[in-house]
Amino acid sequence: MAERNALLLEAAERFGTPAYVYDMDEIGRRARTLKEAFGGRLAISYAVKANPNLALLRHPIPPALWDDLRRAGLLHPEAPVPA
Repeated sequence: MAERNALLLEAAERFGTPAYVYDMDEIGRRARTLKEAFGGRLAISYAVKANPNLALLRHPIPPALWDDLRRAGLLHPEAPVPA
């Protein structure tokens, strides 16, 4: 937690505030936790219209979300798929 706080302070100093900071590892962990907790009874969706942040959208999608995105037909045929 102390390391995360230090990184957030560094980002605030570098970019100013307010600022949106995304922890993609944490997003992936939370997605896996949700999928496991609901045992397949939950489809995780992400509304790009709600947050058109290109840097976020260019980041690799957490593996826990790939099946849901495929099922919903939201993946471009050439989208890189994690191994």
